[in-house]
Amino acid sequence: MGTVEADVKVHEQNPDVSFGSNAVLDASGQATKREQTYFRVRVSGVGTRPVASARLQLQVASAFNAGGDSGGRIHRISACGWSELTTTWRNRPVIDGAVLSTVGPVQPGQVVTFDVTSAITGDGVYCFALDSTSINGVKYNSRESSGQRPAVLHPSTPRGPRAPRGTPFRVRETPNLRCCCMRRSVLLAGIPSARHAECSASHR
Repeated sequence: MGTVEADVKVHEQNPDVSFGSNAVLDASGQATKREQTYFRVRVSGVGTRPVASARLQLQVASAFNAGGDSGGRIHRISACGWSELTTTWRNRPVIDGAVLSTVGPVQPGQVVTFDVTSAITGDGVYCFALDSTSINGVKYNSRESSGQRPAVLHPSTPRGPRAPRGTPFRVRETPNLRCCCMRRSVLLAGIPSARHAECSASHR
């Protein structure tokens, strides 16, 4: 399973202010007013199995201006030592990873998902940054929100290959199993046999 254990936004206009306890997360590409959001995710229970799908799910805030022409883009970042309560624009982690997923136009209250499958390789801690190239920006609910909070749709692993329909299978026969099957055939058909009589006598 996956859990978002930390999230924080940073504002270029307020370079020394920490918004770690804020109920809204922002992403905007407006010059001199850029906004970015960081997530730390913990994944467990995957082990060494390959991950088939993992998505970061966010809900656009309900405010009338929360939506926009872009829901932003998500990157994996290498730095994971930051804190919700002390991260600011000035000391924010560097966005050093390529874009993993983007979301188009969004509306207030809409639930969106970012595909982060390629970044999740197994159990561990992973960090992501959300930014935007749009000057209009977008606002999402944070972990401190009373609305739907950020979540990781449980990383899933591919199932093993299934046998083709009609593939025969074998059951190892034992004396008890043979007798059990013989008794069942008698009950279904109502026709006792000599072998059934021998079986019944030997298992009384």
